[in-house]
Parts: sequence; structure tokens; C-alpha cells
Amino acid sequence: MKTCLVRLRSTEDVKCFIRIVSEVSYSVRIVEGPRSVNAKSEMEVFSLNLTKPFEVCPEVEDAGLFEKLAPYCLERGGRTTVPGELK
Repeated sequence: MKTCLVRLRSTEDVKCFIRIVSEVSYSVRIVEGPRSVNAKSEMEVFSLNLTKPFEVCPEVEDAGLFEKLAPYCLERGGRTTVPGELK
């Protein structure tokens, strides 16, 4: 399964991210260390440490979803898709 390393830098980024993942009919999870939360839940996303990147794991491999998430992706498949630091 393909994943994407994402960093959300503002409240507006979080809202846009949730809007994007909510458009798909399948489950999308966010993995941050040992935690896994529903990427479509505003409450669960805001419970994360948003100062660090996290991994987005869709239930279905969907290039269209990754394309829409590209502005927030730091890495996908081991290569950088959007310039950014991983700190």
C-alpha cells in the first residue's frame, strides 16, 4: 500500500486536508508513531502533534488522492514531491 508523508502547517491546511480525504468513499488513516486516527475526523486530526509530519495511509491505492494531497506531501514512495524539511 502506498503512503504519503504529510505536514500541515496551519488550521486552514488541516481543513483543506480533511475536505480532500472526505471526498473519497474508502477509509484514510493517519499514522503518527504508535497512533492511528481517522483522517476524515477533524477532532482526531487536531489531536495529533501537527508540528511534525505524519503518514497518510489510504485503504485503497488511489493516485488521484495523492495528486490532490500533493501540496501537503513531503515524501511519497521514497522521493520528495514537494520541497520541504522533515524536521
